[in-house]
Amino acid sequence: MTLAGSKAFIGQPAPNFKTTAVVNGDFKEISLNQFKGKYVVLFFYPLDFTFVCPTEIIAFSDRISEFKKLDVAVMACSTDSHFSHLAWVNTDRKMGGLGQMNIPILADTNHAISKAYGVLKEDEGIAYRGLFIIDSKGILRQITVNDLPVGRSVDETLRLVQAFQFVDNHGEVCPANWQPGSETIKPEREMTLAGSKAFIGQPAPNFKTTAVVNGDFKEISLNQFKGKYVVLFFYPLDFTFVCPTEIIAFSDRISEFKKLDVAVMACSTDSHFSHLAWVNTDRKMGGLGQMNIPILADTNHAISKAYGVLKEDEGIAYRGLFIIDPEGILRQITVNDLPVGRSVDETLRLIQAFQFVDKHGEVCPANWQPGSDTIKPGVKESKAFFEKQ
Repeated sequence: MTLAGSKAFIGQPAPNFKTTAVVNGDFKEISLNQFKGKYVVLFFYPLDFTFVCPTEIIAFSDRISEFKKLDVAVMACSTDSHFSHLAWVNTDRKMGGLGQMNIPILADTNHAISKAYGVLKEDEGIAYRGLFIIDSKGILRQITVNDLPVGRSVDETLRLVQAFQFVDNHGEVCPANWQPGSETIKPEREMTLAGSKAFIGQPAPNFKTTAVVNGDFKEISLNQFKGKYVVLFFYPLDFTFVCPTEIIAFSDRISEFKKLDVAVMACSTDSHFSHLAWVNTDRKMGGLGQMNIPILADTNHAISKAYGVLKEDEGIAYRGLFIIDPEGILRQITVNDLPVGRSVDETLRLIQAFQFVDKHGEVCPANWQPGSDTIKPGVKESKAFFEKQ
């Protein structure tokens, strides 16, 4: 999948739509504009009557009360018809159906919605696992796209909504791993994946650049990490506010990534000299201090442009995070609006899920954690999972 051709850009109005949905077991016309004034979580899934999809839809539906407390509307969307959606709702959960639903399920049979949001796989006519957080003014604040076998996290979605709402209300920014009640930061400063060469399921764009590694300069390329997973995350600028909390959070937990044979690296459009100066600045003064991960310099903007996270008018990279597998294939994209830091825990969860899929050939449902049940991909085989639910 790719966000190329998408009309859904962080910091810009989310594409409006009007379509037929299944709501409380009936058909109803729904448009995005009718939800102005409240946050919206819009998530896409590939097809009705499949394996991971019901676990995600049920997980969001069953926890709708938590979203309603935050005045958030949640809706699911696929390219199936509303008749197919209704049949799935009317199928018992133990048989792989949805059962009673507390959220609308949108029909996108003409592909207009999935195309506008950049999640349409045109050769198959299906939508991929994109999740979009839209604020009360209709502005797109967050994009998450997972490769097919791994479900999304309701907990992480709730965390992000609460973080954006906190930013809206208080004008402060939320650092890495922020949770309600945690400390925030008094602020900083849109982004688009248009022009990106980074597509889910395709080879991640290679690069070669100078990085700061263990307090020194070193040439690094993506290709040298073939054979292991890579987490590549971008941030706007050195010597700013949210950025050090994220870089430090990933660096300080590098042992957890190494246990999974994962390389982690950070990247911005600053020079390697600026990176080194930031590393040599004490953490109490807003610096990074000792770093356990490489920090890549992208002064010519080639890397951030290839990954679709360059804001060209300012020459800075936005908060994109990319998970790349041992074959060099891009498996996951996360992009947050500027004021909200990313989650190390969620990144680790996703890597463990993809590694489980790679090893066992099974798929990981919504909110999967290591040790949780997975789903065998097959009509008969998947019944064992749903019969337990």
